[in-house]
Amino acid sequence: MTGSEDGTVCIWHSTTYRLENTLNYGLERVWAVGYMKGSRRIVIGYDEGTIMVKIEREEPVASMDSSGKIIWAKHNEIQTINIKSVGVDHEVSDGERLPLAVKELGTCDLYPQSLKHNPNRRYVVVCGDGEYIIYTALA
Repeated sequence: MTGSEDGTVCIWHSTTYRLENTLNYGLERVWAVGYMKGSRRIVIGYDEGTIMVKIEREEPVASMDSSGKIIWAKHNEIQTINIKSVGVDHEVSDGERLPLAVKELGTCDLYPQSLKHNPNRRYVVVCGDGEYIIYTALA
């Protein structure tokens, strides 16, 4: 994050170094930008006051097909699990975590903002940064 004399705060992608968002609250010059580690909040100090902003989404981008395969993006890393791997004979109580093995599919070149399975379950599209990438979901 960077703050400037024109009153804007720029949020940059830490991997691609591209501009993700620009904030301007009209409170004159930015003097300080801070954050609390592990939090999704930033604090901006201006000539005319201070603002705390909550950024980003709380939940990862995810999609599940009709066969129980879930694919999601954690930052720019793509991961998958299959909930049918638990089996019908495994008894689960409400709120219990399922014993699922997460499979890493790799990273993508953009920061995912949405992710969706194709109706035929063969492909997954990842959208973000004004671009999209189509992956095979069969891996």
